[in-house]
Amino acid sequence: MKEPSIGRDEETHVVVSDESGIDQTIQSVCFVAGPWGAIRNLNAACKKSLADADTSEIKFKDIDDARKRRAAETGLRALLDCPHCRAMVLSWDLRDSRHQVNRRDNDSNFHRMLFHGLRSVADWFGDVEWHWYHDKSTALVQTELQAFLNNTRGYKALSGLPFDLFGNVRHTIRFTKVEQRCSKDVAVIGLADLLAGAVRHSFVDGHGCVEAYRCRGGQQGLAFEEMAQPVTASRGIIAKREMVGRIREECGRRSLGVSLESTSRLSTHKKGSKIWIWHYEPQGEYDKAPTKDRQLGTPFG
Repeated sequence: MKEPSIGRDEETHVVVSDESGIDQTIQSVCFVAGPWGAIRNLNAACKKSLADADTSEIKFKDIDDARKRRAAETGLRALLDCPHCRAMVLSWDLRDSRHQVNRRDNDSNFHRMLFHGLRSVADWFGDVEWHWYHDKSTALVQTELQAFLNNTRGYKALSGLPFDLFGNVRHTIRFTKVEQRCSKDVAVIGLADLLAGAVRHSFVDGHGCVEAYRCRGGQQGLAFEEMAQPVTASRGIIAKREMVGRIREECGRRSLGVSLESTSRLSTHKKGSKIWIWHYEPQGEYDKAPTKDRQLGTPFG
């Protein structure tokens, strides 16, 4: 079977994404992005990790499978060691003031959070032209979201300058290709699934993740099955806690500014050079989720 192409132009940047917990109170979406050539190489590394582990795709929900766990750890290291690729995870809580509105439209809200994430990733890189590939299993209003993004102006990053001499430089964000793909065909989408799931799990099971991480730190070399865990924790939960700790550990080795213990969830204090975890907080009274009585014609409220 011919491998699907993910972009054609070396000047084009590519972002792949997947979400976690879309029908839950805590939700997240991860964007893995970089220049086309770097994403192509990362995708190849993920495919090799899957082949070596004799499995088909990376899935956080199945991380208790030893083969998927091995592939995920190898793919994670490839991402963290890729000099031009970055990952951003955006999470949000339906219990906060933004989302406590009557007749909240969860589908439109998800599209709006996708917009926030894609816009922020484009600004993070400061590049103009993008191809975007989201997981195929998600129901998206692709054409309207693409048009909405392409009518948005972002802030161009001025790399190499100690400060912005001319103020914020505005540029038009162009998403010239928007498609949905399966992670079995485009392996790097599995990394987005992994990170979205891990950040979300650390949000809902923070104390368990911290305890597992501390236990592992004090008992080097133990597999996750051997770690001291509450007897009520299932094998799947233990494996997820272990993967959260593994992400914290691998990021710590590379000084990427990812914390776990101080916040009881995977976090970054600011936008980093490689990993950015954005736990969305309401921006003010004006910041409200879209509702089902909005005007028709847009999924963004």
